[in-house]
Amino acid sequence: MRPLAALRDRFAHVPAAVLRRSESGAARAAVIGDVRAVFPDVPRDAGPERLIRHARRLVLAAARDEFVREGVELVDLPEGWGRAELRRADIAGDAAFRGFVEEVIGALDIAPSPLEKDDALELRDGPYSADHYGLSLEAGADLASYLLSRAWMLMALELVEELEAETAEGARGRRALPVDTTPAPRDEQEFFEAQAAVIREEVRARLVRLVRVPLELRAALERHARLEGAAAADGPAGAGGGPAGRRAGAPRPAAADGGTGHSKRTREDIAKKASSAFEFAQSEVGRTAFGMLRDGAEKAYGAYSRRGGADGTARKEQDLREP
Repeated sequence: MRPLAALRDRFAHVPAAVLRRSESGAARAAVIGDVRAVFPDVPRDAGPERLIRHARRLVLAAARDEFVREGVELVDLPEGWGRAELRRADIAGDAAFRGFVEEVIGALDIAPSPLEKDDALELRDGPYSADHYGLSLEAGADLASYLLSRAWMLMALELVEELEAETAEGARGRRALPVDTTPAPRDEQEFFEAQAAVIREEVRARLVRLVRVPLELRAALERHARLEGAAAADGPAGAGGGPAGRRAGAPRPAAADGGTGHSKRTREDIAKKASSAFEFAQSEVGRTAFGMLRDGAEKAYGAYSRRGGADGTARKEQDLREP
């Protein structure tokens, strides 16, 4: 528990939206409810630390997706690469890769977020926020900022509860609880600056790790080849070991369409049409339409069978009467 004077000094920085809440418990539930509407895997009893960790994981995932999307094209793999070969090649020190890392970090705008729950939902599900690789860096940073803003609100609510408890203890003349000396940001801007610095360093370290750890690099190359529709016949995108000195994004000997004879655009169009047809079939209107078609088909088949049976019997009797 912090000293009462320190709590009162920080109380001036509590967001006005938090102070307007009459019950801190209801306010906490409202904040977590908004977060869970956007991120259902966040537990109901999550605290600020949990939201901060979720925001960091979200940005790290977006950075890995960006590496699979564009970074693998910059990787020059040494002959028969493994852990020792990657270490000697020092891909992380290559100018092209370092430029890619700086571009990724520069796209991460971590700042106090004006997004409300509906805005975050629209951003999460928007057609311009993600592709088949995953979230874009910008969308990931915006959603992480939304989570960090809610974490700051929870921290402010905890401060209000702390101040109320300390005041009540002092009014009853009881001995103050032990002082918590953990440093805390004085305002939201300081909080975001600290979190942005930590996130950027974690992203830098994770991207460097991707080109130094063979298993992680191999998984990234396999995913890139799979999503691009490349044939997984050899190299790290196949079933086994390292390639023999090839730029990771270079064309493979197999056809880009995987041998199907269809272009990537054609396959995507077919997949979209199949997805639309499936969604229509699952909808109420689709089920009703298919039910009507099935009933009509059954009736038509029954009428046809009856006519066909009668005609067939008459023809058979006529054939028997003929010499």
